[in-house]
Amino acid sequence: MKRQVIGNDNETWVKYKYGVNNDKEATVNYYFDKNTSSATKRAFLRAAKTWEKDTCINFTKNESGAKAEF
Repeated sequence: MKRQVIGNDNETWVKYKYGVNNDKEATVNYYFDKNTSSATKRAFLRAAKTWEKDTCINFTKNESGAKAEF
């Protein structure tokens, strides 16, 4: 069973900022700056995989649109 990370207080912000697949899942777009080290990339991807497994958040590498830069 996945834990819902998005609470009612933040739900509107998450929908606006990152987009939502449906009422129970959110997608966070991200990309890595060209100067990001391989070790940092691996650490982020391991953590993202854990979050995806245990929560309603999905991470998608996407260089266009609203995103988090690492």
